[in-house]
Amino acid sequence: MIELRGKAVADAHKAILQEKVAAVGNSVITMAVLLVGDDHGAHMYATFMEKTAKNFGYGFVLKQLPETATHDEVVAALQELNNDDAVHGILPLMPMPKHIDTEALIDMLDPKKDIDGLTTYNIGLVTAGKGGFAPCTAKACMAILNHYDIPVEGKHVVVVGRSQVIGKPVALMALGAHGTVTICHSRTPDLAEQVKRGDIVIAAAG
Repeated sequence: MIELRGKAVADAHKAILQEKVAAVGNSVITMAVLLVGDDHGAHMYATFMEKTAKNFGYGFVLKQLPETATHDEVVAALQELNNDDAVHGILPLMPMPKHIDTEALIDMLDPKKDIDGLTTYNIGLVTAGKGGFAPCTAKACMAILNHYDIPVEGKHVVVVGRSQVIGKPVALMALGAHGTVTICHSRTPDLAEQVKRGDIVIAAAG
């Protein structure tokens, strides 16, 4: 068993990101976060994203709406960010209040600004192996394997979880890297036995 430490991978990618931001020169890359409601975790993550932007030198915009905001008001806020040429990437933070139709909202996000690969459009591109923005957590799983020189080709990769943001995309990425992939989930019989058969196991279940 190999212990894979994410911090070493993150540090390596931070250095690459700093170089890319510096290469832009006087232009400003700006990321926007759409935060709706009072969820503590979402607020903490927004604060973390703002701090990260400051550390790396790219722009950050926080579009914040109250818990009582209507679905139409949230849509209007998203469309404003879609139409803002100064904003290059948008991240709607979850969870949102229960009265917000998040699936419909996400598909109103400009796919070119969908930096976390949430839209059906980008999911389709990733599924077809035609590029697109893939969800960050799924990309991080593959980055860890690459960093530690763990080949996926010819290996049996067991993915536990089938969510749109982690399980399915990371399974497709492993398949694209020529791994043989088994996807398990909450209704998979003999889950432990399936996991034992894997050369690489990616746990993507909550």
